[in-house]
Amino acid sequence: MTICVGSLYSLKRLDGLLSFFRSTSAALAPTVALYGVVRKWVSGRDINGIFRIYFSLFRECFVQSFGISIGWFLLAFFLYFDYHIMRFNGSFFILGFVTLIFLAITVYLFPAMAHFNTNWKNMIRNSLTMAIAYPLKTMLLVGILLLTILFIYLFPISILILGSVSAYLSYRVCHNLFEKMADS
Repeated sequence: MTICVGSLYSLKRLDGLLSFFRSTSAALAPTVALYGVVRKWVSGRDINGIFRIYFSLFRECFVQSFGISIGWFLLAFFLYFDYHIMRFNGSFFILGFVTLIFLAITVYLFPAMAHFNTNWKNMIRNSLTMAIAYPLKTMLLVGILLLTILFIYLFPISILILGSVSAYLSYRVCHNLFEKMADS
C-alpha cells in the first residue's frame, strides 16, 4: 500500500511539474512580446494599436522564445532538484552561485530578446556579459523581479498590473545599457 501511495504521489508531482512546464513555456513568448511593446514605447516610437503590435511581436518571437523556454525550464528543473539534494548535504555555495548566475541572465534575457535580433546562443551570451559587466544594474533588475514575485505571491490580483509595471521598469534600466552598447 505504501509503495502504491508513494507512486501516486510521485506521479502527482510529475503531473504538476509537467503542467508547470506547459504554462512556463507558453508564458515566455507573451513576455517577450510585452517587452517588445514596452521597447517601442520607451524608444518613443508611435504605437498605433497596442494589441496589433503585441500579436505581431508574439508571432515573430514565438519560435525563438519557445526554444529558449525549453532550455530555461530544464535548467530551472535541474536547479530545483539540486536544491532538494543539496539541502541534506549542506553545500549550498555552488548551487547558490549557479542560481545567482541563472537569475542574472534571466533578468537580461527578455529585454535582450525584445531589443536584439540574433540567435539564442548570442542572446544568452549577451545577457551573461551584461550581467557581469553591470553588477549594480543586475542587482537592481533582480530586485525588481523578486519584488514583483513577492507582491504577486502576497496579492495575486496584482499580477494584472505588476507584470506590465515590472516589464516597463526593467526594460527602462536595460534600454540605457543597450544605448551605451550601441554607442560603443
